[in-house]
Amino acid sequence: MLPSRRTLRISLGPLVALLVCAACATAVAPQPGAVATDVEMEVEHPTATEETVESASVAMPAAEPPTPTEARELVRRAVAALADGVAVRLDDDSYLGAVFDLDGNGCLEIGLLVLGTEFAELADFAVLSDATRLYIPDARTPDLFLAVLIRDGDRFSERHRFAIGKRRVVSDVSVHPLRLDRGTPAAFVVTVVTRDGSEQYWCAFDADGKPTSLLADNTGTTRTIIADIDNTHRLDFVRYQPVFEQGRGYDTLISRTRWTVAGFEPGETTNVVRNLTRFLERAARSLELAAWGQFIDRVVLPAAVGSLRQRGFDDTAIVDLLFLPENGLTLTAVARQHGIAEVVFPDIVRNPFRDMGVETSFRTLLRVVTPETESYFYEARIGMQRNPFQPQQFFFAPIAFQGE
Repeated sequence: MLPSRRTLRISLGPLVALLVCAACATAVAPQPGAVATDVEMEVEHPTATEETVESASVAMPAAEPPTPTEARELVRRAVAALADGVAVRLDDDSYLGAVFDLDGNGCLEIGLLVLGTEFAELADFAVLSDATRLYIPDARTPDLFLAVLIRDGDRFSERHRFAIGKRRVVSDVSVHPLRLDRGTPAAFVVTVVTRDGSEQYWCAFDADGKPTSLLADNTGTTRTIIADIDNTHRLDFVRYQPVFEQGRGYDTLISRTRWTVAGFEPGETTNVVRNLTRFLERAARSLELAAWGQFIDRVVLPAAVGSLRQRGFDDTAIVDLLFLPENGLTLTAVARQHGIAEVVFPDIVRNPFRDMGVETSFRTLLRVVTPETESYFYEARIGMQRNPFQPQQFFFAPIAFQGE
């Protein structure tokens, strides 16, 4: 009898989180301290030393993934070698776990979900995966661990035991690569179900063989996007968390953790509402001065500018592509015929972007006031880059030529 697919799934595809493959074969990692001199955003950079570049050479070839039958046997033998704790059983002869050569050194690791011995009656996957237990007030909540064992000939020894914590419901133990250009290094991933959503516990070993772990949580308010946002072939774990600021309202804090040779390392942090407000204030000042070239440099992505100029658009035409008039006159025509006394964007009191982990945008109205106090209204589309830690976090996208 073969084990269930959930038992020993060796998955190199995405899990619950979003995984976006890089299009480039090679890429250079951005310098963490490199910031343009004319920026409107706040980015806090980590104090750790600069990321070490992983060597492309591997000392030993990675072990081939075992067949399901081989993996089931390895898991069963590893369970027998556990010094303490109770492995979670799937049926009479299989257990919840995964098998993979995590660090590509030719040695297979076996990851087993283990409960404290006092919770032995819960060490049955049919019980532990039952989500209704989340809503039973007196349901027991076991201590969870991921025990990682290695095989040395016919013997098994425990390499490390990761503490997951007290959790009631577990849905999966799987394997996920930490790079997009090769299968190793990889991590065992324990997926836990909560009343608010889900949590993923990523358990791996750094280049020196030291254990390293990361929590990627997705709840009703907090989301973690897993993607290569800077085209370095390494996974980035980007966490979006709403925070309340007195006198401002709700902002969204964005923080990044990177996979490096030193394991999971905290990276930059930035925000949405405060940075977007500054971005719009600077855009408004340039429009009030009719400084079209300055405005374009500040708010349009260089690639978009280059494409538009190749199609014959000058500064005036580019500006007019960014604003769809509600009552006839283009924005530059208003400036030319009447002058601009004030540009008013709506107050940003919370994150207006619906999507995360991808390039995204929203539409808004703005008011242009002339010296004679006449008002003209325009629709604009404002985007945020997929990598929000770039110096140009936000941008204006053409809207007028779409006929919308």
